[in-house]
Amino acid sequence: MNTERLHIREGVFWLNRHRHAVFFVLYAVFVIVASFATHKVAALPATRWMNMFNFGPFESWAGVRDHLWNLRTGVPPALSAVEVISFKLTGSYEWVIKGLYRKSLILMLILPLFFTRRTLRDYLVHYPMTWILLYALLKVVMGNAQVYDVLLPVFLMLFLGLMWQSQHHAHRPGRQAAMVGLAGFFLSMAELSRPFMLALMPVLLAWAIALLWKRKQQWIWFLAPLLLFSGGWHAKLLVRHGQLIWSNHAGSNLVGAWAPLLDHPTLEASLEPEEPPLEVNEWTWDNLNTEVHYRNSAKRKAAVAAAIKAQPGAAWEHFLHKIGTFTEPQVGMYAWHPDGPEIDAYRWLVHVAYWLLAFLLLRAAWLFVRDWRYVFSLESLLLGTTTFLTLMPVIGESGEEARFLISVLPFLVWVWLRAVGVVERQMNSYLF
Repeated sequence: MNTERLHIREGVFWLNRHRHAVFFVLYAVFVIVASFATHKVAALPATRWMNMFNFGPFESWAGVRDHLWNLRTGVPPALSAVEVISFKLTGSYEWVIKGLYRKSLILMLILPLFFTRRTLRDYLVHYPMTWILLYALLKVVMGNAQVYDVLLPVFLMLFLGLMWQSQHHAHRPGRQAAMVGLAGFFLSMAELSRPFMLALMPVLLAWAIALLWKRKQQWIWFLAPLLLFSGGWHAKLLVRHGQLIWSNHAGSNLVGAWAPLLDHPTLEASLEPEEPPLEVNEWTWDNLNTEVHYRNSAKRKAAVAAAIKAQPGAAWEHFLHKIGTFTEPQVGMYAWHPDGPEIDAYRWLVHVAYWLLAFLLLRAAWLFVRDWRYVFSLESLLLGTTTFLTLMPVIGESGEEARFLISVLPFLVWVWLRAVGVVERQMNSYLF
């Protein structure tokens, strides 16, 4: 028995010593297998959000220009620009909805590991989770696969990781500038992926500026892509439409989220008729890329705010119910209801992750009380971002919780890794 225990200890010691090489091979196997497995999924083009736009007009540069100049609705502008320009140049956008989507889905499962110390424990917790989540997601996304659902967490994690790592490259100014510039670019792309990201931008910008405070020469590299892409788009919206948030559809989402509290007949009677479809065919819907929809959205938002103010108790009860629904979690959308052992494991992992998130948030409050500078830590930003990405669909969406959860999933994987590490460290401190 002693000999067996000695062999086991020697094996564990060897594995720990060579863990990076061993798991590099294992993750390479995962990426290869996942690359083949994801060939069964393809996303919908972002430009076809709400079935308004056909790609025919984008065969000319004038059509591309007019589309981007007039765009003001819920179509993610950066992604749409890539799709329509790609269509003009090559006649196709498939590399976005297939290649980019599939690679981003794989990448978002791996990225959480880079926010750890990559101990043997981190590898042993993370690696099996990637397989479970991969095969569960291959089923979940079939209900409504959207490119920006997987790109948003990738953009956010690349921003956070690059900004944090840039601190360790002060001795290489060129590399540091490149990392900071890429961080600014990915932050801009994240903001242009979902309209609600504008609410998180002040926090992320404040954190980034705090990290760069002693390196003011790097500010230009960080701010340049933000001013060019996010700043440029919002300036266009203000000049062209008098609109700040890049979507004119928020009111419709809020009505869906808070439907039980609303007087729908009265609200509907107050709305203007929407504009007819841009093209008449069997699948094109009403044109929402209009001032009419913007005004209707404002009326819907006002109605939701008034209903919540008039019924605070019912609103709070509804909010708690929606949190329970989101964190349960949901895996189906509309008529799509996937099942199987990987789905059961997926739901368990997510549900437990939210309990672990609650634990880490309580711990974070204590750490903040002890030292207010904790708020500028990477851990604090990751916890805040996870909470934010959870609350936004709870507040502003209903019916597609399974889709919105995909954007939170990589952060919940990090929550698992962080919580296991904290618990293990506390247990060791008590035992030894």
